[in-house]
Amino acid sequence: DRHFRILALPNGPQRYQGGQSVVYRGQDKRNGVYVAIKLPHATEGFTPAESQQRFAREIAFLEQLAHPGIVRLYGC
Repeated sequence: DRHFRILALPNGPQRYQGGQSVVYRGQDKRNGVYVAIKLPHATEGFTPAESQQRFAREIAFLEQLAHPGIVRLYGC
């Protein structure tokens, strides 16, 4: 999305990498709010379509949650 930008960190922009995605620290350019930008990558053992379906299920699940201790879906 053009409203978000990845922020540079002292040792590069990448923040966390897991088995299914990379999470970057970012910022919403419209209001300055700091955000986590999660980008999926190819997952070993899954086809691209299966990886996309898994990410879509995660998004659908997060859309249903509302709790101060859980990441809020913002601008998907």
